[in-house]
Amino acid sequence: MEAGSLTFAKMGFEGAIKKSSSRTRLNLEATSLLAICYLREGNLEKSRDMIVRAVKNISNIKSPDRRKQFHRRLIERLEEESILVGLKEESGEKLDLDEIDYQSVQIVMTKSEEQIYLEMGRAVPQRSVDLLKDVRNTYTFRLSGPDREMLPPPITEENKEALGKRASSALKRVAWRAVCSSDSDIYKAWSQGLSVVYDKKYIAGAIVAAFNSASITVAMVAASAAALAIKFGAEVFCETFAPSSIMIDRKDKS
Repeated sequence: MEAGSLTFAKMGFEGAIKKSSSRTRLNLEATSLLAICYLREGNLEKSRDMIVRAVKNISNIKSPDRRKQFHRRLIERLEEESILVGLKEESGEKLDLDEIDYQSVQIVMTKSEEQIYLEMGRAVPQRSVDLLKDVRNTYTFRLSGPDREMLPPPITEENKEALGKRASSALKRVAWRAVCSSDSDIYKAWSQGLSVVYDKKYIAGAIVAAFNSASITVAMVAASAAALAIKFGAEVFCETFAPSSIMIDRKDKS
């Protein structure tokens, strides 16, 4: 999300919070999304404040199943955003397409899916790990014992495969649209299984362009993301990695 769009979104969420009661679903969702906006722009102090408010308001959800569902979606989204913030490097350095394409091909040829997640987890920088811990501590600080039991297990620095899976889930928010837009030539060719997609480095190129635009410059992370796309193929990758929302439809079961 670009700076202008982020500012516009924040204004909308702030307006929704002011106009609604803290006991309403609208207020809870707006507060949660505002916390995400502040986290994305690196304003950790305001993000922490919104996280605490959102966690407090989740207690207004009477159904234990729905409360658990919202907790899971929100904490996982906050963890994903934490990883993305830690991956951003504003130094002006850019990923090199030839390097990423070469690395991704080597990964596809030599590593299993689990090994790719492991390598991606190893490449996640310490600042992402530190922010993960900070966000988790903020989230659980005032949470009741029963509600803490509703949370998914924390992502730890030691479990590199789990960290890699969460990083991959975070990166789908950056790469998915670049690779999976149904209107794009790359998706049309890829979904038809045309080898030109691989011969012309289209997948690596789309991911590199998306990551460079988001100031993500960790080569192994980009190469691993491209390798997963190549390994899964168009249909599986685009369905599996489609970004999910924290919003809960009344028909949702998970």
